[in-house]
Amino acid sequence: MRRILRAATVAVLIGTTVLVTAPAASAQELRPIANDDTATMPVGDHVAILPPGVLANDVGVEGGGAITARLIGTTGQGLLTDFSASGYVVMLDVVAASNVNTVTYVVDQTVNGQVVTSDPATLTIYSVPDANDEAYSAIQGSDVVGNVLDNDLGVEGGGPLTAELIGATGNALVADFHPSGGFVLLDVISNSTVSTLTYRVHQTVDGEDRVSAPATATITWIPKTPTQLEVDPLLIKLGGPSLIKVTIGSVSARLTAGNAGLPGQTINFASAGGVPLGTAVTDANGVATVTFGLSQIVSTLLSGGAVASYGGSPTHLPSYGTNGGLIGT
Repeated sequence: MRRILRAATVAVLIGTTVLVTAPAASAQELRPIANDDTATMPVGDHVAILPPGVLANDVGVEGGGAITARLIGTTGQGLLTDFSASGYVVMLDVVAASNVNTVTYVVDQTVNGQVVTSDPATLTIYSVPDANDEAYSAIQGSDVVGNVLDNDLGVEGGGPLTAELIGATGNALVADFHPSGGFVLLDVISNSTVSTLTYRVHQTVDGEDRVSAPATATITWIPKTPTQLEVDPLLIKLGGPSLIKVTIGSVSARLTAGNAGLPGQTINFASAGGVPLGTAVTDANGVATVTFGLSQIVSTLLSGGAVASYGGSPTHLPSYGTNGGLIGT
């Protein structure tokens, strides 16, 4: 709340007949009051203090004009890009190495037709860690292991960064959230869609605990139901001293849910004519590969390619490959 200074008058009663009043104070004696301020700036980022800005806690003389701010000087490595009479301040940490920056200013006001000025005041801007949002994805029913500090920045010369969990949403279980930033999230009910972890970053700088603004890690859970099954072309290897001796063939398929590979699923392979080529289980990237002999190669080539199918409930996704070229060993 802005306080107002009032001009003081002194009344002295002498006996019962004489009243002496001191003359009104001059404009120069009545001046606005500027008070110090503090703010924080994320490392490598900026701070913007919107109007009334630094004037928010300053005091003007009653009956005078509007108070305005006037820059005197700055210290520190931050770049002051704006300082307006309205009190608006913008500073950038262009070198990502600021620790403490100061902005010194005075308050001007017109009182009784004269411009009067406050004593100087200082805005001190402390650099704090910069916590940044991040995103993860995983198949429903699996777990996510990550570290929220991987993309966060600390004040140069300060201590190590630590993470503080301040909130979580979604159905997944937060099995672990460590001050080092590491976390483990489990989709124990296998139907999560989106989970979030909101956290702050702490860092000790010059013996003080500097704290970032909150950041959020968002985890998107991909449904288990596969959405795509891609089959690579049939590969035929040639072996032995003769390049016309075909010895082994192979075909691969990748099973995906969303953009992620779906591991641990059984893929059935056959020629387009129905001759079984074998089964394989998808790896961590969702890829399964089978190899087969000469008779199966011939039937596959003659039938027009290989077929891979995923028989897991509830989706059956056949996909046809094409005849591949001959590859020499």
